Amino acid sequence: MCLKDKRLIVWLLSMVMFIGGLMLWSQSAQAAMATLGGTYYSTPIPSRVPGTDLGSSVTTNPTVSNIKADGTVSNGGGNRVTSSTTSISFMLKGSIKLSDSKASLKSVGIDVLATVGGDKSAAKKSVLTKAATETSASGASFTFPTSGTTYTASVDLSSIEDDMPLYIAYKFTTGTETNYYCVAILSNTTAMNPQLADASTGDSLTNQTTHILAGDQNDGSYSANGSKAVLTVNDGAKTFTSTFGTTSSYATTVFDLGDTKLIGGSTVKLRESNQFGDYGTYTTTVKKDPAITSDTDKLSVLPDDVSELKDMSDSDVLAWLIKKANVVGKDGDTGSTDGIDIKSATTDLASKLTGLANGDSTTIDLYAINASGIKSTTLTLTVTKNAGSLSLSGVTGNLDFGSKLEIPTKTTTFAPSGDWGVTVDDTRTVGASWKLMATATPLTTTSGTAHTLAGDLVYRAGDGSADQVLTDKSVEVANGQRQSGSTTTKVTTDWTSSKGILLKVAPSTYAGDYSGEVDWTLQDAP
Repeated sequence: MCLKDKRLIVWLLSMVMFIGGLMLWSQSAQAAMATLGGTYYSTPIPSRVPGTDLGSSVTTNPTVSNIKADGTVSNGGGNRVTSSTTSISFMLKGSIKLSDSKASLKSVGIDVLATVGGDKSAAKKSVLTKAATETSASGASFTFPTSGTTYTASVDLSSIEDDMPLYIAYKFTTGTETNYYCVAILSNTTAMNPQLADASTGDSLTNQTTHILAGDQNDGSYSANGSKAVLTVNDGAKTFTSTFGTTSSYATTVFDLGDTKLIGGSTVKLRESNQFGDYGTYTTTVKKDPAITSDTDKLSVLPDDVSELKDMSDSDVLAWLIKKANVVGKDGDTGSTDGIDIKSATTDLASKLTGLANGDSTTIDLYAINASGIKSTTLTLTVTKNAGSLSLSGVTGNLDFGSKLEIPTKTTTFAPSGDWGVTVDDTRTVGASWKLMATATPLTTTSGTAHTLAGDLVYRAGDGSADQVLTDKSVEVANGQRQSGSTTTKVTTDWTSSKGILLKVAPSTYAGDYSGEVDWTLQDAP
């Protein structure tokens, strides 16, 4: 008997504990629901939710009270829903009366509608996780009980930053038509003001940036502490996610870019959002890399250059290369050359260039760099050692003897008139020899009866030696050696009326206009 009584007592105690547990659960659930209010909460006169289909209109709306939610946090002078909110409830009293007395209500209930893509006028989406209880209705009007009817909706606000503003609405159906009338609007602020900078320099982002410091000041109108930070770089090609931590006046986080290298000129976007759906964005452009250009990427090292370069320092050789190729570095954003240097990672440049064999080449990489250490792409110069060349750089003007020569009574020599000349260009080693040969065709009339001039072009050395006929003969008319500090020689500089190429005419010449050609041959020979 005693044992039986003991079991009974134990059972009764268990019942008490179980009932107590129910009571505690009920109290806890009730305490979790808080009345909404504050800056980001409004209860307008019920009207159709923007973006919902047009349907039946009403002449009488119910009154709304006790709008509550779980997972709320006090902010902005009242309780706000958060991404943790899973339940929203409110009470409807009074009645709904359709404008069309012939229409008939089928059911009355509630819904919570989210804005899609930030467009308040666009179609809405429901954030209910399961259908809310609905009350059957009939006729053109529906009256709630005097004590009112409380409706509870289960919601998913985990993406609250993309769903605001939220519209708490009562809804009613008439046949196949569902109508949504807003009773409360839960809004957010877009005034969050995130910023970002290079975490190492505190300055603009560059292609050298490896960590990005993001932050926002807690200015009192919202709290950035704990905000979600989403960073997209290189025009959206890569996304990083983090959370702002708490500091005294700023909330900050640092993004480690890892293997991702920022691209000059690309955009970096930071989007900050908090548990209330408040958000802000900041977009910046990565500073462009410096640019490097040149007039040519191929250079020759001539014998004179070898003599000049052999004792130069690397900086002097670099300056020589920059000048020869006209290399220019510019700021990628402004196009200015200020603060831009041209550098090369190659050392011992003089030996590298002067040590080449004739005809061999080497490459030297140059880059532009700014004061922040940002480098341009590489410009590769190909440098070839050249033995030099010997050439006629110009034969200018015509060898003209005038248009009014009189037929002489005896063989006479005439000097050319006008501005003409022959120039030798020699970039070979100092001391190298050359000679210039000339040969002429017979001079013939240019019109009328064909005649050949009774005479020839001749070369007079000016040293008292006999004139040398050029007609159909190759005659040396000049020679010289490559001189230090000069690569050109104008052969005709000292030619006068008694030296150089002259015209010798005999009395038997027929009157007329005569012409011919002089061929010049430059030889690399002593």
